[in-house]
Amino acid sequence: MHLSFSLRRWTACSPYHLSREDWQRWAADGLDVDAQRERKRPPLEFIAPLERRRLNQPARLMFSALHQLHLPDDTPLVFASRDGETNRSFSLWLELLREGTMSPLSFGLSVHNALAGSWSLHKRNRAQMNALAATEAVLETALLEACILLFEGAPLVAVAVVEDPIDDAYDVLAVRAPFPYALAMLVENGDTCRVDFIAPLLQTGLSREALLAALDREIARADISFDAALDTPFGAPWRALYPGKIGQEHVAVVRLFGIRDLSALRAGIAEIPGAVVCAPRAKISRAFEHTRWSALALKLASWPLAFLLLAWCFGSRRAAAMLAVPLCAAAVTIALIGWMGKTFSVFAVFALLLVLAIGIDYAVYALAGSGGRRAKLGGIVLAGMTTLITFGMLGFSATPAVSTFGLCIAVGVFFSALFACFLLIPSHRP
Repeated sequence: MHLSFSLRRWTACSPYHLSREDWQRWAADGLDVDAQRERKRPPLEFIAPLERRRLNQPARLMFSALHQLHLPDDTPLVFASRDGETNRSFSLWLELLREGTMSPLSFGLSVHNALAGSWSLHKRNRAQMNALAATEAVLETALLEACILLFEGAPLVAVAVVEDPIDDAYDVLAVRAPFPYALAMLVENGDTCRVDFIAPLLQTGLSREALLAALDREIARADISFDAALDTPFGAPWRALYPGKIGQEHVAVVRLFGIRDLSALRAGIAEIPGAVVCAPRAKISRAFEHTRWSALALKLASWPLAFLLLAWCFGSRRAAAMLAVPLCAAAVTIALIGWMGKTFSVFAVFALLLVLAIGIDYAVYALAGSGGRRAKLGGIVLAGMTTLITFGMLGFSATPAVSTFGLCIAVGVFFSALFACFLLIPSHRP
């Protein structure tokens, strides 16, 4: 009974060891933590300053170690720790006792899977993230989970074992790691590394033959059906992969990782009877794309109606000038969004629809509103600034869809107000 895998790369990080040479010296000579006065902080230049401020010591160590692995995109991660964010939880209790409240952000980062989730958000990694809490054999437990993911089809799996010993100020009975550290490994299928589960038992004096015979007896005694095995706690992770028997056919789900070309996959399984590709993400993407083009088509169809209505109210020359303001603002917005490398998604289309409506309001007010040029200028600038500030804050969101939506509205409103101000110049008034 053993696990076999190949270790492609590994790295580790602690406040006292930042390089392989540091770890080699530690392996050879050990480390007296009490004698170490200088605690090093891992460099995290690859993380934005605002995001870096949210990370405490175990998160910094894990991010630094994983970053040095140069992981491929969408690599699954197995995170394992004995204590996780226990120190943060203790500090939250003290803060609650002293001040009667606590930081919502710090509370959200105190759960055990917060480190894996933070890494997923930072890398925009949509692959599977598993967080394990093990009291003993933390590394072996993480490697067992990684081998399960490799068996299920993942080509590579990242493993992160992170420990931040409970602070000595908290007088609790707990097993503490010798010092804070993060170990990161990138494993794949192979046989260059091996974890033997029988060897520790053999060291107690048991013979291999007697141990294997006892295991065989237990396996024979626990002979249960496939459905019954799925109903046990051990079968829970695989329960969703077997919907059961439908009609006369048994239905099973096979999860695939790293698929880039769905059309090639469909062509490859076309000759397998009963095989169907289910790609919910691709289906949602197609639905969003259809919605995007439908919204654009409806908006383009509405422009002739808007021109006729404005021409009937203000004349054709003024109607053309009023429509030119939001059209020019939308064109500039699309150009800037493309130049910044943002995806022109369905959320950007919805933002442009709002920009076009706001731009027409500014243009109508500039050409047909009551009051002098100075009053109109002040009104347009004030309305534009309040709208710009309100929606511009969405541009700083960590969610790409919300960020794109806020950024499109902010840029479009700015240029709509700017172009509407040009209509106040006498030489530009139609």
